[in-house]
This record gives sequence, structure tokens and C-alpha cells, in this order.
Amino acid sequence: MNLLKWFINFFTSTNNKNIDFWDGDTSIANIKARFILLQQGYLDMHATQHIKQDNDSIIVETVQGYYSFNGHNSWGTDSSYTGSLKIEHLIDNKYTCTWEMGIGNQTQKGNGFLFEDLLCINFTYKDLDNLFNGIVIYKFINQTEAKGFWIEEGIYEVGFEEISLKNKGFI
Repeated sequence: MNLLKWFINFFTSTNNKNIDFWDGDTSIANIKARFILLQQGYLDMHATQHIKQDNDSIIVETVQGYYSFNGHNSWGTDSSYTGSLKIEHLIDNKYTCTWEMGIGNQTQKGNGFLFEDLLCINFTYKDLDNLFNGIVIYKFINQTEAKGFWIEEGIYEVGFEEISLKNKGFI
């Protein structure tokens, strides 16, 4: 199934868009395939490679903590943003995230799961009139840094974000 078709199916599913919905089983192979599709979609649009191509993966014990992030919107690398991200462990491999955007004090929240070095989060946020849904998949390049790609309902173009651990904290 191509990337656009998968995302349209994801966001229009009657499965209430919960973190357990996937086209197929929730597995590391499935998440890796989705990450590769997002990365390829990003490369097709922006021709900028942010993640070294290799088959090495690391096992991340926990990603809980406070992170800083920077990224750019899907429509252009010059549309950048920064902020802070709180990642909280729930149970097993499930996590909840809260992003605080630097400009405009926008808050986004999401839930998801960690498999090996991939953190997959379904997120939502609201502006004055609309609720937006999306998905981000981060690939941890070491125990404290990750790079990821995201896509939102209705846009179907891929954005980029990187996070860096600032404090494990007392969450």
C-alpha cells in the first residue's frame, strides 16, 4: 500500500484513530516499514537526508524525560520551529508525549509506543476552530537523540523533527 493511501486509510478509519490501529500487526517490522515510507516521502519532497542510511539499530531502554526539539513544517525547510517535549512512560512499551511549541505557545499531545529504536506517536492539537491529527516516528540514533518524520491528516506531506534529551527528570 503506498504512503498516501495508508495515511488516508489511517485517518479515515472507523477505528477511532487509537494508538493500536495499523494496517497490519503492530510490530517492529511494520513500524520500520512506515518509518522508511515517511523518510522516502520526505526525501522526495525536500531532497535533504537527515538520517544516515544503515541497517544498524540500537535498543533504547527508556525514552522518558524532557527533550528540546527543532524541526520544520512539511511545506518548507525555512518554516522552522523549536520547543520542549516531555515523554512519559505509561506501561510496557507505551508512552505519552506533550510538545510545547516555542512560538505561539501551542501544545500538542500524543500517545504511542517504543519498539527497539523507534518511537511511534499519534498526536493531536487544536487551533481556534479545528482539531488536527498526525503521526510522528522518531528513530533514536543514540540513547539521547532522535530524528523523525511526521505527517498530518489532510496535508499528506512529510515534516522533519529532531529531539535531544535535556533531563531524565522526575516524571
